[in-house]
Amino acid sequence: MLTCTFAPTDPERGDGEATLHLKGRATIETCTEFRDALRAALTGCRNLTIDVSEVEAIDLSCIQLFCSAHKTALNQGKNVTIANPQGEEFTASIRNVGLTCTLPGTCQGDPDHFCLWGNPEAICRREP
Repeated sequence: MLTCTFAPTDPERGDGEATLHLKGRATIETCTEFRDALRAALTGCRNLTIDVSEVEAIDLSCIQLFCSAHKTALNQGKNVTIANPQGEEFTASIRNVGLTCTLPGTCQGDPDHFCLWGNPEAICRREP
């Protein structure tokens, strides 16, 4: 089971900041819910933080959704940041599929920026 909770950071400010908090298993069995939550979140904000601190498992199907969200956000002039990617399950899955690039220009979605998986502290952050 995967729970996706979307919340604007400060709805009073209306600055377009929001967090999508994931809890549980982000796998092929739950990727439809994750996809729908990502679509809604990207529609509802300008700067989206995806908090993965409580992700218990992740597989390639959901990793691909992160990449798709990255490309979509960049094409819409938006930012996506992955928060708390330090969990062993999450980082091991990223390493196991070979998505640990660190050089600019390696992401097909945006050749002028670092790849989504290149910098865990600033994943998918568009520079001003």
